[in-house]
Amino acid sequence: MKNLISLKAIALFVSMLACSVTFSGCSDEDSDSIQAEVVFPSDVNLTKIDQWESSIELEQQGTNIPIEIKSNSEWEIYFSFDDERYFCLTYPNEGVGDATVNLCVFNNPTDERCTGKMYIVFPKDLGKSHIVQLSQKGDIDNDDNFETPVPGMYCPGCKGFIPVGPQQL
Repeated sequence: MKNLISLKAIALFVSMLACSVTFSGCSDEDSDSIQAEVVFPSDVNLTKIDQWESSIELEQQGTNIPIEIKSNSEWEIYFSFDDERYFCLTYPNEGVGDATVNLCVFNNPTDERCTGKMYIVFPKDLGKSHIVQLSQKGDIDNDDNFETPVPGMYCPGCKGFIPVGPQQL
């Protein structure tokens, strides 16, 4: 009888030990919150639509806008352009951790506005991703004294002058 009690105690102890080892070794990395913040310069004409979406109205002349990504995870940026009129790009367009991303906007030598969306995606937590609606002015938005820019732009983050307009990319 003493052996039976001792055997039950050992079995109970072994099962408790197995459970404690099993549960203490588990970790749920997906439940850890990732840091994912996108910061635009204060002089950018940014309008917040909601927590995940904003819009920017860009001038007709090309420019470079530094965007700060503050993250402890991977991120990537991609675009969708209306009428397939490519008018900007980012460099770099993907990474891990904190980074300064250059949004390089080309000159718009046309009458029409260029529009599209920029998606800043955090694959490990898609709920922290951002959508930025982009709208770049055209000749129609400017007064008669405006001189149409030369197609292309100098993009410091992209390493030089990009001699193309939105129709040519």
